[in-house]
Amino acid sequence: MALMGGHTLAQTNGSAPPNPLDAADYDPIDHLNTIFAHPSSLSSVSSVSTALRERQRDLDEDITSLVSAQTASDADSIRRIQAAKDELADLFAKIDGVRGRALQTERTITEMTADIKRLDGTKRNLTLSMTALKRLQMLTTAYEQLRGLSRSRQYRECAHLLQAVIQLMAHFKSYRSIDQIAALSKNVADVQRELLEQVCEDFETTFAKGEVAMKKGMLSEACLVVDALGDTARSRLVTWYCNTQLREYRQVFRGNDEAGSLDNIARRYSWFNRMLNTYDAEHAIIFPTYWHVNEMLANAFCEGTREDYKGILQRSMRRTDGQPPDVNLLLSCLQETLDFEHSLERRFASGESRSSFDTTVSSRDERSHGFSQAISEAFEPYLSIWVESQDRQGSSAPLH
Repeated sequence: MALMGGHTLAQTNGSAPPNPLDAADYDPIDHLNTIFAHPSSLSSVSSVSTALRERQRDLDEDITSLVSAQTASDADSIRRIQAAKDELADLFAKIDGVRGRALQTERTITEMTADIKRLDGTKRNLTLSMTALKRLQMLTTAYEQLRGLSRSRQYRECAHLLQAVIQLMAHFKSYRSIDQIAALSKNVADVQRELLEQVCEDFETTFAKGEVAMKKGMLSEACLVVDALGDTARSRLVTWYCNTQLREYRQVFRGNDEAGSLDNIARRYSWFNRMLNTYDAEHAIIFPTYWHVNEMLANAFCEGTREDYKGILQRSMRRTDGQPPDVNLLLSCLQETLDFEHSLERRFASGESRSSFDTTVSSRDERSHGFSQAISEAFEPYLSIWVESQDRQGSSAPLH
């Protein structure tokens, strides 16, 4: 019992003392000296030997049990490791499968995207084709209607339809290599040219027959057609009108006869003022206000009159009778011309520059000089005659 390290004492106290064999610093010599501390204790050798054998047997059983348990645990661990490896291999296989399916899905999506792009392109081309076809149908219909309206001289409707035809034709500029589009483009150009010729002919016939008052409505609507045809057509009509209105003036006052002399300069301005009154009363209603036809008419009159004066003044300076030029007449003509220019300035002060239909003059100073020196410029080279006359008068005056 002493081998167990005080088993009796543990039973007496009710608690098991620590076994010396379990001590971490166990020393068998010290333990044996403790057990056989006295010679009389040698009688217990047999019991101690028996206890040691039992202790050894218990330890062997514990070791065997632990080894068996550890062996079973190692085998289970190996099985679990192998299972984990199998599961990991299966996982990698699944990952490879997912990767393969992902690549296949990506290729499928790419192919689908390409198909969608092709479909979008096809849809866009189809939409453009349908739009172009619709416009072509509208253009063809409008062209046929325009031809019919032009023959019946329904100019107001012609103007609106002509604008639509021109706008629609602009969409087919890039298709003119197609024979049908080229032919249609030529037909549209032909009808535009025919319309302009027809309108100009209507104006010429109406003015020649003196039927302006009766047909002013038709002529006014014809101007809408000319407006739709563009600046070139408008310039042609306005130029014709100015030349027609000034034809009588040029026939009467241009030349070497009495009417074309400086003595009759006042008659020139009176004639043109009557012309402007006629325009206001009879012709202003025909032309759109923004055309400024009266201003263009005044400009044409001034240009023609200025050229007339240049010729008259040159001839007056080359007189063969030896008489000096009439300075007072020269100054009187100049003054009347300046007064006439000022009257034109006042009349057209709120209009546009006389040099252009389309250029808006933003400065009032520029507008105020629209007709300044339009005619009087012809007198500038001869003002020295008046200066010389004044010098002669000053030198011949008596001194007081």
